[in-house]
Amino acid sequence: MEIEELSPKFEEWGKVEQGNKDEYLLAFKLFPGGRIPHTTLQRWYDLRVEQVKNEVLANQVRAREIAALFAGKEMKDLPETVRAALSDQIFGLMQSTDEKHRTQAISSLLNLGVLLNEQRKVQLKERQVETLERTLQMKIEAMREKVAALKKDVEGSGKKKQLSPEELKQRVDEIYGLSAA
Repeated sequence: MEIEELSPKFEEWGKVEQGNKDEYLLAFKLFPGGRIPHTTLQRWYDLRVEQVKNEVLANQVRAREIAALFAGKEMKDLPETVRAALSDQIFGLMQSTDEKHRTQAISSLLNLGVLLNEQRKVQLKERQVETLERTLQMKIEAMREKVAALKKDVEGSGKKKQLSPEELKQRVDEIYGLSAA
């Protein structure tokens, strides 16, 4: 209401009077006496402030939903900074509507796909290394058992058992996997 009362004194009315005569007549017809109705001001406020604020809040909700997707188990191994950067980028791209930005979004999503593919490759290599380590550990354990069995055979029940050099060589070769067991 205050702005409506002050509106006839706005300097901008003078610019309208000096401009195009048709614009002046239209402005005078829409705003008699240079008075801007408070209902028009409320509508402007709704369009320029309230709706924008609501859109920003809705976008924040969408951003949190996207962040939750990134926090899901498929993406949990990505470093936190990468996830944050990705969610910021995607949030920014969600706001865009022109062709250039859509192309950027597609490009960014393709890059994300490449990143996820590389991450998957690293995970598979890590699993390969873990499997190899377990296999080697099992071989070492089997060798220890064979060495313990050989010691037991050599020592016998308190007396040393004599093995021929061929038998000893064969047993040592079995332990190291140099001959068929």
